Amino acid sequence: MRAFIIAACSALILSVTALPASAEVLFSVSLDVPVAYDLTNPDVSDEDISGFKVLVSLPFFLGFGYEKYDVTGLAGPTSITIDVEFYDLFVTIPVIEVVLGAGIGTGLLDTNPVSNSFEEADLKQFFISYGIDFGLFFDIHLAYHVISGEAAGLGANSNESLDAKMWTAGIKVGF
Repeated sequence: MRAFIIAACSALILSVTALPASAEVLFSVSLDVPVAYDLTNPDVSDEDISGFKVLVSLPFFLGFGYEKYDVTGLAGPTSITIDVEFYDLFVTIPVIEVVLGAGIGTGLLDTNPVSNSFEEADLKQFFISYGIDFGLFFDIHLAYHVISGEAAGLGANSNESLDAKMWTAGIKVGF
């Protein structure tokens, strides 16, 4: 009886570990679009965002990515535009489909009617993503980003915080 239990447990463990644990066999490509963007600056309202995030996951659960977003909003009567760009490194935790990542990049704050009032800001971010597998090669996921940085004002302009929270949603295809 004891030999039967050991054999059954061994067969179960081998059958579970023999299957791919996630939507990436050798590597995967993920494409996300922004769903929501919220600047923590209380003077800015009506934020709207467009852009994309592309992540490439390599074997051993490491990967890199690129992100590009255009954010528009209103600060009183002044319209603002922020061009955001990130380069990311991340690690994938298999089976539960969690991605933990960090990125560095730049943000260029532009105001209308007065343009070129701020220097390009150095930004950093941290993000976490959770996905649900569909078959062996696909997943859908939702990611939460925390972005921080500050644009230095030129001339009489004061520095402006570019701290924000962002949600993205996307799909991943494994190869």
